[in-house]
Amino acid sequence: MTREQLHRLRYLAVDVCSITASYFSYNTLRFLTEKQGRLYSTLSGYLFDTKSLWVGLLYLLFWLSLFALSGYYNKPVSKSRISELITTTTSVLVGVVIVFLFLLAIFDLIVGVSNDAVNFLNSAIGAKSAPFKVIIAV
Repeated sequence: MTREQLHRLRYLAVDVCSITASYFSYNTLRFLTEKQGRLYSTLSGYLFDTKSLWVGLLYLLFWLSLFALSGYYNKPVSKSRISELITTTTSVLVGVVIVFLFLLAIFDLIVGVSNDAVNFLNSAIGAKSAPFKVIIAV
């Protein structure tokens, strides 16, 4: 294994460890602050739930692919520390914006659909276009 491949592997290993640590730290804080105890009896039950692990895997793959696309692993040996800091900061900012916009779009879609349903029900009930049970059934 060459020196460059070894450095690349070290970067990748440290990134995997730090992304995993941040994900589990966030979920631990979330368990403690959002009172998840009524759904999960223990912290380990919450952290190692199948759904949580799949989300964690997607989280890990998202960040690793973003770092790879930014060229973070291309030349691990001949990097200046300033350019590495700028690349890392830019990648993290772009990733946070992507995640924020994705979550905003999801929540906006949910709120928009809910709002449309409420408006439909209000106008149908107010206009008495059909009996109440029929409107609710539709």
